[in-house]
Amino acid sequence: MGFNPTRVVDAGCGSGRFVASIARRRKDLQIVAVDLDPLQTILTRAVLKVLGAVAVTVLQADYTGLDLPRCLDRTAFIGNPPYVRHHQLTPDAKEWAVRTARRLGLRLSALAGLHVYFYLATARYARPGDLGCFVTSAEWLDVNYGHALRRLLLDNLGVRALHLVDPRAVPFADAMTTAVIACFEVGSAWPTVRFRTVGRTADLHQLDGGSEVSSDALRRASRWTLTLSARDGTIEDDTARLGEIARVHRGLVTGANDFFILSRDRAAELGISAWCRPAIVGADEILSSNGIIRDAPERRLLLDVPPSINRSAHPELDAYLRRGEEAHGDRPPIDSRYIPSHRHPWWFLGHWRPAPIVVSYMARRPPRFALNPDGLAIVNVAHGIYPKRALSPDELKALVVRLNEARDSFRGNGRTYHGGLEKFEPREMEALRFSAKGIL
Repeated sequence: MGFNPTRVVDAGCGSGRFVASIARRRKDLQIVAVDLDPLQTILTRAVLKVLGAVAVTVLQADYTGLDLPRCLDRTAFIGNPPYVRHHQLTPDAKEWAVRTARRLGLRLSALAGLHVYFYLATARYARPGDLGCFVTSAEWLDVNYGHALRRLLLDNLGVRALHLVDPRAVPFADAMTTAVIACFEVGSAWPTVRFRTVGRTADLHQLDGGSEVSSDALRRASRWTLTLSARDGTIEDDTARLGEIARVHRGLVTGANDFFILSRDRAAELGISAWCRPAIVGADEILSSNGIIRDAPERRLLLDVPPSINRSAHPELDAYLRRGEEAHGDRPPIDSRYIPSHRHPWWFLGHWRPAPIVVSYMARRPPRFALNPDGLAIVNVAHGIYPKRALSPDELKALVVRLNEARDSFRGNGRTYHGGLEKFEPREMEALRFSAKGIL
C-alpha cells in the first residue's frame, strides 16, 4: 500500500507525537490535528511550530463532529483513538454512533467503545483512495460489539493489514488493554488481508510482512483472532466443542462477598453454620489444583439461605441478616447494594446445583479445569461445567484430563486484556475445541 498523501489527519492527536514525527520528514505536508483536550492541542501547536511545519491546522474539537474540508488529493487518517468504554459515553454520543452506523449499512451495539466511533467518523470523512492507520485496543477482533467494525473495515474502509501486538506486551502504559494496528485503503476490495503478530512494540517500526488471510474467511468468521492465527484452517476429526458435551454457567454472584463469604469459625461463632455451604471463592484454588478440588477444614463457606425461611424461628440467622439491612458508619446496608437490591428476597442467591467440573475463566494463563466431587458451591470467580448427559466418574475424569491437556491451545480464544490477562465468557468457553475421542 503506497503512502503518498498530501494531507494527514491525526484523529485524537494528544501531545502531537504522531504528527511531530511526520513533520520531521515533510515540513510542507498539510497536517490537521484534532483533540478535545485544550492542553493537548496547545502542546501539539507548540511542537509543530518548533519543528517548522508550515501547513498546520490544530483543532480543539470532537473528531466525530468535524466539518472536515475536502482534499483534492489523498488524505491519510492516523491516530490512537482514546480508550473509552461504553459506560463512560453519553446517550447522545451513542445515538450518533448508532445513526451513523445505520447510514453505512451497519447495526452497531451500544456496547461499542469510543475507538469504534472514530472508525465510523473516518468512514464518513474519507474518499476512495484515502489511507488509514489506527492503533486501538484489539478487543473488537473478537467481541460481539466488534462485528460492526469488522464489517466496516472489510466493506467500507478496505482493510489491508492487521498487526497484532502479543497480549503479553505492554502497548499502552495507561490502559489495561491489548493493541492492534489496522491499515486500510478506502475504496479497495482486497482479496486477502495481511496479518502478523509481533512480540514487542519495537517490532512495529515497519508495517510490513505477515501472512495473507482470505477476506472471505474473515467475512464468515465471528471471531477474527482465531481465524487470523490459523495457518491451514483444519481441525482434527476427533475434536469437539465443549458446548457439544456440556453447558457452562457462571458462579453465584453475591454482590457483597464480605457478607456472604465466611470462615467456618466465623459461621460457627454466629450460629449460622447450618445455612452455609463449602465454596470455591478464589480462582487460585482451581489454578493450583491438580485436576480435582476437595472440601477441607480451611475451606471458606458461602451463606446460602432459602427464600422462604422463617427468620423469626431462627434468631441467630435473623440477627445476621439484620446486619445486612443496617448501615455501618458510612457504608450503606448490604440489601441496598445494586445486586442484592434486585433480588427477592435480597439474601437469596438463587437456585443452584453443584457443578461436576469447575474451571477458572480469567487469568494470565489458560483456563484450568478440575473435578468437583464434593459438590462445592462456586462464586463468580469460576464457571461451572454441567454435562448434557450423565457421565460416569471415569468419563468425568477423562473429560477433565482432555481439557487440561488442551489448555495451551485455548490461548487467544477469550477476551485478552493488557499484560496477557484473558477472560472467557461461558459461550466462549463452550466454543473451545479439544480432543473428545471416547467421550462423545
